[in-house]
Amino acid sequence: EEAKEQGVPLWLAPRLLETLQEAADGGYCDSDSMYVIQHMGERAGIDVKALMIREAS
Repeated sequence: EEAKEQGVPLWLAPRLLETLQEAADGGYCDSDSMYVIQHMGERAGIDVKALMIREAS
């Protein structure tokens, strides 16, 4: 809101807030931030959990 009042364009913040809201709506509200990354991976068609397991072994 402050940036808007000052006429400063913010491109990333609105998209980030939208992504966080989508993650919360998708059931990730009570999870830590890793689940937001998992949510973003799902939207991109990437199995983040499988990648983490593969990298750990």
